[in-house]
Amino acid sequence: MHTPHHERNHAMSHSGDVQGKKVLITGAAGPGIGAACARLFAEAGATVVLTDRSETRTPAAARDLAAATGATVVPAVIDVGREESVRVGVAAAVEAVGPLDVLVNNAAFTDLSPLVETSTRSWEKVLNVCLTGTFFMMRACLPAMIERRAGSVINIASVNAWTGPADGTASYSAAKAGVLGLTRAAASECGPHNVRINAVAPGFVPNPGIESLFGSDYVRETSQKAALRRAATPEEIAEAVLFLGSDRSSYVTGEAICVAGGLYYHA
Repeated sequence: MHTPHHERNHAMSHSGDVQGKKVLITGAAGPGIGAACARLFAEAGATVVLTDRSETRTPAAARDLAAATGATVVPAVIDVGREESVRVGVAAAVEAVGPLDVLVNNAAFTDLSPLVETSTRSWEKVLNVCLTGTFFMMRACLPAMIERRAGSVINIASVNAWTGPADGTASYSAAKAGVLGLTRAAASECGPHNVRINAVAPGFVPNPGIESLFGSDYVRETSQKAALRRAATPEEIAEAVLFLGSDRSSYVTGEAICVAGGLYYHA
């Protein structure tokens, strides 16, 4: 029987060497992978810049996380799909906490429709958040990392980048495949400067938003398709992100770590 993450010993979370690192995480104010990443980094002693586009949820989530962990958690309202919002938000974050050591690009959006019925507006919105937003954030954060010759970027991709399921997520699958290509290209460019760029590709990670989009039957059936016969928890994805953000992954770059419980085998 699977032991829920909240009942497990957190020794693994604290084993990564991220004490004192400055970590910015996008899309972290709601339930899901971003919030789980923020908590694990905070618990491991990092200073967390918790970002989201909501002007109300973002500061509230930062306050709650700081109170729960005792860590320094700074809110920053950033809409990753808007270039000016990224520029202003990243600058404010750096001013508040100092140079960033880790960037986690987690913000995402999907809009369900068969490819032939997908509107141009819907296509552009999904790619704008999932792919262009990742590009905006990397472009804003990488120059300082390159100058300091230190930094780690973790982009949240998806197994959809490889599997392309027929579930109305063609634009999302295309965007996440783009994230993998962007990750590899950036790793090649930034490697000589000792800056590492990697991706984590989650399998099925249900949350209230997923269930409202797809329905409870889809959640149950998809969970059973994994070899482990269950869905992932956000914390299980966050553990891989923590590893890539830590010095324990110092020789890992340009990789996509698949955390899918056997839903898909990436080689």
